[in-house]
Amino acid sequence: MVNEPRILQKNVREMDYVFRYGGDEFIILMPDTSLSTAEGVKERINDAMEFDKSRRENIYSIGTYAGCPKSADELFDNVDTQFYAEKDRKKEASITDIAPHIGDFAEESEKN
Repeated sequence: MVNEPRILQKNVREMDYVFRYGGDEFIILMPDTSLSTAEGVKERINDAMEFDKSRRENIYSIGTYAGCPKSADELFDNVDTQFYAEKDRKKEASITDIAPHIGDFAEESEKN
């Protein structure tokens, strides 16, 4: 958790704001930014997080939301929706990556 704030701050513009939201969650507010630009920043952050060798686990998800919410609750609801959609997508990708090897794992377990 030490490097994440630094990685986030390094990959946003000077006019953007990085906030800790909860114990291990962060929010980046990017004024006057299109969704495609925000997606580009998301990819840079993903690349930096993957490259950071000091991370013991690469368990993180990044959701993006573009719009002008009417309230803070609406903003956080939209962010949470995107965050959990990304988290579910990563779980699905992880399961898809593992699925072809389940038979190998079962065979190895039977040997032991």
